[in-house]
This record gives sequence, structure tokens and C-alpha cells, in this order.
Amino acid sequence: MLRICSIAFFAVLLFVAWFIVATTGQLGDTVATHFAGGFLANGWMQRGEYVAFSLTFSTVLPLIITGIVGWLPRLFPGSVNLPHRDYWLAPVRSAATFESIAVRALLLGALLSVFMAGVHGLILQANAVTPPQLPAKLFWTMVIAFLTAFAFWIWAFWSRFRDVPR
Repeated sequence: MLRICSIAFFAVLLFVAWFIVATTGQLGDTVATHFAGGFLANGWMQRGEYVAFSLTFSTVLPLIITGIVGWLPRLFPGSVNLPHRDYWLAPVRSAATFESIAVRALLLGALLSVFMAGVHGLILQANAVTPPQLPAKLFWTMVIAFLTAFAFWIWAFWSRFRDVPR
């Protein structure tokens, strides 16, 4: 399962990076990137800076988060905080536990990457109108969807370790 999820995670990262690079040509030399009240632009970046920023937050940040959540526990098992920790980290189960954590970390990283691709899509739409304005309904829909998915991820993570099989 870890191998399949790793391949899927890297495929998501590659797709998101491709999407950002392939669509950034739709933007002008100066890109509205920050929006204030009324969702009107009040901050800009040069297109090259925007691409670097966007790629960093959509690929590098998910890699870092995935590493921290998924692989740091293997290095520091004493710092792992799970319900029934002694049961799940017993030598007979620790490898499966760490794999389960890593799989969930990959899912979290993919979720973050897809969210950042959505932010890029919003930036594209905002910069397509004059003056640049973020589409408010789509922004809030995306934020609520992300937070709902993240809450489900948290619930699923803790549910996995909540009970000890009898």
C-alpha cells in the first residue's frame, strides 16, 4: 500500500507542477497574488516569482509535511503520540503502524498539493478580470472543502489507532 500511495503522491505532485507551469502563461508579467476586502487585489508579484512561489507551496511544502508526518516518527518513535501507543508501537506491530502513518501522510501531502493547485486556479481567474478580483464564492467553497477534507483526514487518522483489536 505504501508503494502505491507513494507513486500516486508523486504523480499528484507532478500533475500539479505541470498544471501551474502550463497555465502561468495566461498571466501577465505582474500577477495579483494578494486580495483584501471585497476580494480585490492589493498585492502583486512578478510572474517568475509567482511561479517559483506557487511551485514551492504546491510541491516542496507537501513533501516537507509528508516527511515530517510520515517518516519522522520512524526516526523518533519515542515522540509518537497515538492512542494506545504501547500497543501500536510494540515491536510486532511497529512496522505496520509506521507504514500506516506514512500512507496517511502521503494522503495529507496530496490533499495540500491539490488545494494549492486550486489556489492557483483562483489566481488565474482573479487575474483574468480588470481590476483583478478573487471569485469569492469559489474561494469559500474551496476553503470549506479543504477544511472538511482535512477534518476527515484527522478523524480517519485517529480512528485508525483509536481502538485496540481484541
